[in-house]
Amino acid sequence: MLAGHRSRSIEGSPLGSKVIEIINSRHVSDEELYERAQKHLSVLSHPLYAQHSRPAWVKRLKNVKALSRLKTEYTTARMINAMYETATNVMLQPRACVRYVSAAVCAAGSAQQNGDGAAMPADEDAERLAGALERLASTWVSYMLWPFAARDRAAKEFDGISSSGYATPNPADIVSRLRKAVLRRDKYTCAYTGLIDADHSEIDGSAFWRPTLEVAHIFKRAVARPDDGVKKASVTL
Repeated sequence: MLAGHRSRSIEGSPLGSKVIEIINSRHVSDEELYERAQKHLSVLSHPLYAQHSRPAWVKRLKNVKALSRLKTEYTTARMINAMYETATNVMLQPRACVRYVSAAVCAAGSAQQNGDGAAMPADEDAERLAGALERLASTWVSYMLWPFAARDRAAKEFDGISSSGYATPNPADIVSRLRKAVLRRDKYTCAYTGLIDADHSEIDGSAFWRPTLEVAHIFKRAVARPDDGVKKASVTL
């Protein structure tokens, strides 16, 4: 789906270690961390670094309806803002989720400097910061699109196994039950592309093409540390 883009997992990487370090820091409040992240993100609005707003993999996406919205509307800043909006609305522990997003942005900034990303980078490092933010956003996109890329292969591997399979790492909920709950909540419509699920019986599908939608967690459950409310479809990802 990412047409050649290869992203490395944040976990176990120097960036991942930095994210954890910043999240666990008791010397930086959520508000201060958010302000620092916004200063780093401001580099994306500079015309000199416009190439990092529209990554190469976006331009290489196929011209098909399923990807048209992603190809025409995606920018690095929009993706990171979407992560913030999702973090705010997860209804689990939004402060923890927002802190994770801010920490990831600041960790990308700290790759060019010492400390926890408090200072703005020098002019000569601004482009490297923009590139780091581009890679961070692309990694998040790849996590969300991975279920689609893995679908055909993993469907065979998990055939007959009572687990969440390839769609989401949640062994307590089989994928079919979770998928139905999320589709009902989202009115059988993909929030990312606007496409409607093929199995939605209340909509006449003869007039347009409809795919089979899958579900996936954007945030790992460990990040949000959910309470019993996570069992309700209305408060899950």
